[in-house]
Order: sequence, then C-alpha cells, then structure tokens
Amino acid sequence: MSGRSGGDVLVATGPLFLPTLARGAGENRAREPEVSTAVDAGGGALTTVPAEDISRPTTRWRMDYNLLGEAPELVGVPTHFFKVILATSPETKAVAAAAFVLPNAPIPADAPLEKFAVPLEKLEAASGLSFFRNGALGGSRRGEYERE
Repeated sequence: MSGRSGGDVLVATGPLFLPTLARGAGENRAREPEVSTAVDAGGGALTTVPAEDISRPTTRWRMDYNLLGEAPELVGVPTHFFKVILATSPETKAVAAAAFVLPNAPIPADAPLEKFAVPLEKLEAASGLSFFRNGALGGSRRGEYERE
C-alpha cells in the first residue's frame, strides 16, 4: 500500500502505564523500618506487629511513574504512549494496520520506527482496549492485513 494515495488513514493514540522489572526480583525484600500493623490477637483484641514480621508475597514487577501536581490533585505521567494506525486503499480494498509503543522519553531522530512496532494483541492486553473487534482485519499479527 505504500506510495498510493486516496485512502483513509486512522490513528489512535493513548497513554500506557507499563510495569518494570523490579531490581533484585526474586530476592528477599529489604526489611522495612519500624512500621507497625494492627492485627487481631484473638478474642477481638487488636495489637500491632512490626511490618518485618508480616509475610508479603514478592513480585518480579513494579509500577514506577512520576506524578504531576500537588496532593491530592496528582496526575500520573504515562511511562509510554501507543499508536495504532489503520490505512485503507480504495482501489484494492486492502487494509494495513500497525501498532507501536513509544517511551515517554526523548527518542533519537534516527531511531527506526520498526524498533517500536509491537503485536496488536500485546498492545490490546497491556492497554485493556480492543481496536479491531470481530476480526475486521482478518489477521492476528501486525503488518499487512487483507480484508475479504
């Protein structure tokens, strides 16, 4: 479809908050300082237990993003942005779609766009959105799709 004109191009863009791999993932967590938690000691009595004595699951992933503003009116700054592009050709009825995830950071001007291409299914899973329901593209991977 490249080089042709006269078709429609639709672009959807939006924010993403993607997790990062935690440093030391799988290792024991560091002990937290003197934080206490109220627990039921039996018979309805509450007592406090140092946080270090409370078992918590470890995880390999964490959410880490900046906030703008002043509490309580804080706004999360997305870690990434997505773009989904759909292009149609009126002559051949061909449909092309591509999905991209870009970091919310400076990108070198010479960075190839292909570096940011992702499978549409992965973007849908990360964003919680469905871009082309009912198999409108007739395919399941990024790149060129033909409509029957």
